[in-house]
Amino acid sequence: VIKLKRIALLYKAFFRVNILNSLEYRTDYLVTFIATSTYTMGYLLFLDAVLRQVPEVAGWKFDQLLILFSVNQLIYYLSWGLFRDSLHQLPIDIKNGNIDKLLKLPIPMKLSTTIRGQSFDFIFPSFLQISIFIYAIRGLTISYGQWTVFGVMFIIGLIIFYYLVHIVTVMSFWIIESEDLIGILEEMLDYTRYPLSFFPKPIVTFFIFIVPLLLIVYVPTSALLTNLFDWKLAGIAFVMCILLKLFSDFLWKKALQYYSGVSS
Repeated sequence: VIKLKRIALLYKAFFRVNILNSLEYRTDYLVTFIATSTYTMGYLLFLDAVLRQVPEVAGWKFDQLLILFSVNQLIYYLSWGLFRDSLHQLPIDIKNGNIDKLLKLPIPMKLSTTIRGQSFDFIFPSFLQISIFIYAIRGLTISYGQWTVFGVMFIIGLIIFYYLVHIVTVMSFWIIESEDLIGILEEMLDYTRYPLSFFPKPIVTFFIFIVPLLLIVYVPTSALLTNLFDWKLAGIAFVMCILLKLFSDFLWKKALQYYSGVSS
């Protein structure tokens, strides 16, 4: 309990500092909203143009694809606000020799490198995606059970994405330009805007069992679409979440051992 209180107090302190810093650059909110809105409108126009030619894409209709897209964007924006900026700072800390300072903090370094930075630029773009999501589900009858499964799988998807970003970020201890790997991972997240049936089987296998990005968005989205939900995929998502946590912890310990050996 004491440890949790300490973490909560530290998170509160980080939160206060970060929100004060973000308020100094209020224009960033507008610039980010314009950029993300332009991206969203571009995708919607593309999707509309495609579905004017064909009624479905891989068996998915326009509204279903909108749900998939909005869930994809919400997970990305939440990661942006919760841990993305913090983890992106780690490669910079390694290059600048700031790791020793982080090791001296009164909480585990893995936790501090996750919670020390929050971005608030995601707030307004998230409202746009929530509006798209509400519009897309307007014709669906969704039970409380479906909403529960959706919420659970959405959280699991966000956790999976966290561990994937963390694993790639930790590679900074061995790879100087690891920012490129982080960029590639975030670019690959765009693939989750499309249903599993859109991809050939080898690609699906890779993005479920090796880099499980397709589980992040497809599983929670399919929970709202009764005829598409697959409990096996939900189980795989849960197992992959656990495996990624274990691998992330293992890699983190090896990284700190490697750093201690190099710096000593």
